[in-house]
Amino acid sequence: MSVFIGLVSVAVAVAALWLETKRSRLATQADILMRLDDRFTSPTLRRLRRAASTKLLAGDAPNLELHEVLDFLCNVAYMVNEGALETRLAFSAFEYWTRRYWYAGQSAIAQERELDPGSWDSLERLLRKFERIRSRRRLENQFRPEEIEHFLQEETRLLDTL
Repeated sequence: MSVFIGLVSVAVAVAALWLETKRSRLATQADILMRLDDRFTSPTLRRLRRAASTKLLAGDAPNLELHEVLDFLCNVAYMVNEGALETRLAFSAFEYWTRRYWYAGQSAIAQERELDPGSWDSLERLLRKFERIRSRRRLENQFRPEEIEHFLQEETRLLDTL
């Protein structure tokens, strides 16, 4: 009987440890997500997004601001790829901008990849993960040109503060 009680005690302790680890991981991911969101909506990134969008609409190059925006989104991809942030959380917070900047910036991305073929590979992997989520949810994965243009126009109207 005492062996049985001992086994039950161990099982309860393991379950409690597992639950606490899961809660702690979720709290850490929420903190990472909030920090990323704070940075993405910061005046600096909002100015970069506005300038990048303006240049994309005008066809101006080079678009260093777009590079900065894509580099930020690569940070999100890095967090997902390293397991610090679950894909579903990144999807909820950043899928909208990731897909739109990726497709709007295809020309600039192709030019950069002529010099450095690995440019933004982690971001492209994240985008593919997002597209699989969209497919599972039966959401459209393609954009019409006017949708991208509308998005860019919205981004050009960003204010430095919310």
